[in-house]
Amino acid sequence: PRALGERLRLDVSVRVHPVSASNVVGRIDGSDPARRGEVVVLQAHYDHIGIGRPMKGDSIYNGFMDDATGVAAVLAAAEALADSARAGHLPRSVMFLLTTAEEAGSLGSAYYVSRPPVPLARTKATITIDLPPPLAPPVRWVLEGNDSTLVRVATAAVRPRGWRIEGAPALPNSD
Repeated sequence: PRALGERLRLDVSVRVHPVSASNVVGRIDGSDPARRGEVVVLQAHYDHIGIGRPMKGDSIYNGFMDDATGVAAVLAAAEALADSARAGHLPRSVMFLLTTAEEAGSLGSAYYVSRPPVPLARTKATITIDLPPPLAPPVRWVLEGNDSTLVRVATAAVRPRGWRIEGAPALPNSD
């Protein structure tokens, strides 16, 4: 940066419009009595940016990629894992979390963390699905977090498909 020798004064006004919104949480209990109290969280957010400047007469940001596909993936996983649970093949409990107000600063996630239905110490992993690539076969996935076991297991699962997994530290972002 360099000084331009100019000053700028801005008056900014902000309007706050409170909106009532809720997270949606579901749970399937695990079958192993020793591990049932542990949970793995599958998460996506169901909000998007909302309404903005019209483009070709349409002012609604529909949010197909961010994050209707993530919500659909969580719901599909819930259905498949319910079948596994009925067969007794789900040792840990699984929490399905659909959060709101993520585009406004991860407010739904922050609310969940501040009032978790299961103590956070018993949460073994949280898998957040955001912006999955539904229009093309994925070849590379980045798993953010500090759990090398999860990265190792995911890598083994996708390698036969020719995909690769990269581990990365968890970074704050809009979601």
